[in-house]
Amino acid sequence: MQAEAERQKKEADAEAQRTRLADEAERKRALDQAAKAAAAERKRKADEAERKKQADEAKRVAEEQAAKAEAERKRQADEAEHKRLAEEANRQAAAAAEAAQQAQFAADAVVLFSLGLSVYIAKFAAEKVTLDLLPTLSVSDFRALVPPVSHLLSRS
Repeated sequence: MQAEAERQKKEADAEAQRTRLADEAERKRALDQAAKAAAAERKRKADEAERKKQADEAKRVAEEQAAKAEAERKRQADEAEHKRLAEEANRQAAAAAEAAQQAQFAADAVVLFSLGLSVYIAKFAAEKVTLDLLPTLSVSDFRALVPPVSHLLSRS
C-alpha cells in the first residue's frame, strides 16, 4: 500500500508537473502573442508615421510646385502686360511722330504755297524735306529736288 501511495503520489506529482509545464507553456504562448501583437502595433504605428511623413512631403512638394507655377504664371502675365504696354507706347509714339510730321508738312505746305511753290508740296512730302532741312541742302540737292526751279537758282 505504501508502494501504491508512493505511485499515486508520483503520478500526482507528475500530473502537477505536467500542469505547471502546460501553464508555463500557455503563459509563454500568451506572452509571445502579446509581444507579437505589440511588435505588430509598433510596426503599424511606424508604417502609419512613415505614410504620414511621405504624405506631408508630397503635400509640401505639391505646394512648392504650385507656388512655382503661380510665380511663373504671374511672371509671364507681367511680361505680357509689360510687352503690351511697350507696344502701346510705341504705337502712341509712332502716331505722335506721324502727327508731328504731318503738322510739319502742313506748315511747310503753307510756306511753299505762300512762295508760289505749291506744285512742289507733294515732292517735298515724298522726299521728307522740311523747311528746317532746306538750309542744309546744296544747290545740286535742291536742283535734283525741284528741277523746274533750277533756272531761278542759276541766276542768283
